[in-house]
Amino acid sequence: MMKNGLMHSPFDQRYRRPTRSEVGSPLKADFSHVELYNIDEGRKTIQVPIFTQLLRVEKTPIDCVICAESIYNVSYDAVDEWIEVCMEFDGDWVWKISRFPKILRARCKHTIDFCTPCLQKHIGTQLEQLDKSACDIIRCPSQTCQRLLTYEEVQLYAQKETFSK
Repeated sequence: MMKNGLMHSPFDQRYRRPTRSEVGSPLKADFSHVELYNIDEGRKTIQVPIFTQLLRVEKTPIDCVICAESIYNVSYDAVDEWIEVCMEFDGDWVWKISRFPKILRARCKHTIDFCTPCLQKHIGTQLEQLDKSACDIIRCPSQTCQRLLTYEEVQLYAQKETFSK
């Protein structure tokens, strides 16, 4: 990812966040920007920590139309480029790492202007209201789209606890 310009070096001091618990004490571990993602390795899936503060982000934030939060998304020029760079390390992390569900853009044909947490809440609400059988009738939350999400998209973006019910 560093070779392709999608991630900064972990040794670049501009992206380190040293924190101290008290004056003069050793640095306190800050794991707020480390997330575990599933990576498919042959026949098994392993969890790998990704230092998300090192990922290159867009220069300007995107405003989520649902929660109105301004969010800096992971910067990658095209979905095809992202897939090619990440192909060696397959898994759901390829899509979950983005703050906006970019994989939907290919099928929805509109700008994805809602964040992943809002999509997760939308899916969770639909599954709670309509029961597990709702997997086949959950629509894109965009008011102009209303495309039915695929089972795989629901599985990818639903909270694990919600989807497993």
